[in-house]
Amino acid sequence: MTRLSFKTIGLLALPLIASASIQAQTVTDPVGVVKITIAAAAAADNPTYSFLSTSMSQEVAYQGVVDSGGTGTITIGSDDWTVNQFNGVPHYAIVASGTREGEILDIASNTVNTLTLSGGPASEDQSGLAGETIRIHKHNTIASIFGTNHNPSSGTVQAGNRDTADQIQLYNPIQKKFETYYFNTEQYVGPIPGRTYHIGWVRSDARENDASNIPIYPDDGFIYKRVNHVSGFSLSVSGNVITNNIKVPVINGYNLITIPYPVDKSITLATSGLRPENDVDFDVNKHLIAGSRSTADQVILYNAVSKQYETYYYNNEPYVGPIPGRTYHQGWVNSSARENDAASTVIPAGRAIFILRREGSPAFNWEFNNVTQ
Repeated sequence: MTRLSFKTIGLLALPLIASASIQAQTVTDPVGVVKITIAAAAAADNPTYSFLSTSMSQEVAYQGVVDSGGTGTITIGSDDWTVNQFNGVPHYAIVASGTREGEILDIASNTVNTLTLSGGPASEDQSGLAGETIRIHKHNTIASIFGTNHNPSSGTVQAGNRDTADQIQLYNPIQKKFETYYFNTEQYVGPIPGRTYHIGWVRSDARENDASNIPIYPDDGFIYKRVNHVSGFSLSVSGNVITNNIKVPVINGYNLITIPYPVDKSITLATSGLRPENDVDFDVNKHLIAGSRSTADQVILYNAVSKQYETYYYNNEPYVGPIPGRTYHQGWVNSSARENDAASTVIPAGRAIFILRREGSPAFNWEFNNVTQ
């Protein structure tokens, strides 16, 4: 999917490695393995939903310093690349220094020394990046994470047709809806001459096309729907630990995002930076809006045991009602238990969460510090 400056996602109904190229700078990042666990489904009419993220990047394909920037372009000072080197599988550049550190810019094409960028801030003037360091990575994709060889009796990814296969659900920020992907094994049978279905990863509404290279961004969450398999499974995803600071866009509407690091930093609602330590330091361009259940921004976690969403927000509404002595906590609360302080609730690293940004509030970047700090 094309990346936007702030992913434009509207209100939605919530559903219950290749070797590095020439490098201008030597890069040694810590490497590791993350286990992605998919829960079993009891039956076709009782699927499970696993809220996931990649939490790892592929190795650095290039690191160097920007010589100059233009409208939607970045140029380095030497001819380090071959033409369209970064086109076969989607790549991105991440800003690794300066005030824009952590921004992710999709690469559309390249010459021997210039990147043409696409989407949102990538299409804007990049002259301010002169002198800053960039890193280029190959995107994680559906195929790189979940593989390319599955069948209907697979013990891992359940292949099949639109009704029987497991599903990977991603947001389309332009269409403001989920896009559903699955591993197709069904041949086209119908009246249209010459029509065929791709055998492999497809999008459910475009089965003619190969979807194996659909990217999953480092800060994106996604949902794995296990449709009809009595056992779950785990996948080991290897890669580089993300050592850059990361900026995660939060825009109006629902955002399915993640803490983009593969280790649990024990981030809680209180320490997340989504609200300031003191209300006097509140900045609408940096923080979630406080309010009542119906007016405040929300952090929404999925409970895989109860198969229910748990909604948290920063409350500043006093209790007004008939029950003597009842009060609402002023601060982080669970929407179903507003009397209690929920500030110590952990936001798990590596798991997808929803953030609801109320309409009318400005978009902002949720900033994460380097995981090694």
